This record gives sequence, C-alpha cells and structure tokens, in this order.
Amino acid sequence: MQDKASMAGLGLNPVEIGAENYRGVLTDSYAQFLSGIYAQKKPRHYRAIGTSQFGTEIVDESVQRRRKDDPSYKPQNPGLPKLT
Repeated sequence: MQDKASMAGLGLNPVEIGAENYRGVLTDSYAQFLSGIYAQKKPRHYRAIGTSQFGTEIVDESVQRRRKDDPSYKPQNPGLPKLT
C-alpha cells in the first residue's frame, strides 16, 4: 500500500513491516465504542466478503496466517475463504 501511495505521488515516510506483524494485539473497537453501551443496544454487523461491485476485493494473506496460528481468532464474516 505504501508503494502504491508513493507511486501516486503522495509524500510519506515508509515504515518497515515485520514478518510477524500479523500477530499484533487485536482490539475489539465495537465492544469499546461509547464505553460498551452501543454494543448493548445494537447487534454486531459482519460485512460480507467477496461481494464488492467490481469484484476486486481480496482477503489479505495475513488474515489466513493469523487464523491458522491463533485458534482464538475466528472472524465471522460471511464469504470468508475456508482455511487450506
């Protein structure tokens, strides 16, 4: 993404991403929003994957790696490719 931004003429300071970056700490921002009150009133919405209008949507390889390496990571999005 940094390369694409740079090629588009955007100025940025490149950041090196480590090979284990996908193992970073997860944050449940939905549960934390408005100190948890929103989550008590509104059900979660899991956006469907692979349904974009132009068909250019992909799931990054790091998602699949995390799913394989972290048994507690279980995204519930419809259309998420099965693990291989």
